[in-house]
Amino acid sequence: MKEEAVAPPLQKRYPFQPADAEERQSWDYTAVAEEDSTLAGFAAAQYVAWNRRVVLWHLYVAPAFRRQGVGSRLLSAVDAFARSTGARYVWLETQNVNAPAIRFYRWSGFQFCGFDATLYDLADSNEEIALFFARPVITSPIATLPDVALHGP
Repeated sequence: MKEEAVAPPLQKRYPFQPADAEERQSWDYTAVAEEDSTLAGFAAAQYVAWNRRVVLWHLYVAPAFRRQGVGSRLLSAVDAFARSTGARYVWLETQNVNAPAIRFYRWSGFQFCGFDATLYDLADSNEEIALFFARPVITSPIATLPDVALHGP
C-alpha cells in the first residue's frame, strides 16, 4: 500500500451519523469519550464468536479532540472488551481515501489484511475501495492516556 498525492487534493468529510436501531442492536460494546460534558469520541464494536474477533464498526473522534490520544484511549477500551470476550483480533474496515484513519490504524499496530473493490457503489463514492485491517488484541492496557472520561458498559 502506497500513499499518493492527488491533484486536486481529495477531501472527504465523514460526519457523525447516528446509527439506526437495527445497526445498534448488533453492537456488543460501546464507549463514549467526553471532556467537560462535550462529546470527544465514540466507539462501537461487536464480538464474533465463530472466529473470536471483535469487529470495530465505528471509531469517531470529534475534530477538536483529534491528535490528543482520544482515539488511542477508545481503542484501549475496545481492547479491554476484546480481552473480556477471549477475542484473538480486532478487525475493521475503512476506505482507501481516508488517509488519516489509515495512518492512525497503522500507527496503532493494525496490519492491512485485504480489500473489497465492490463494497461501495463507484458511481456514488469517488472510487472508494474498502480496506480491511486487523491486529491481535493488546493484552495490557496502554499506560499513558489523556485524561478524558470514557463511558462504556
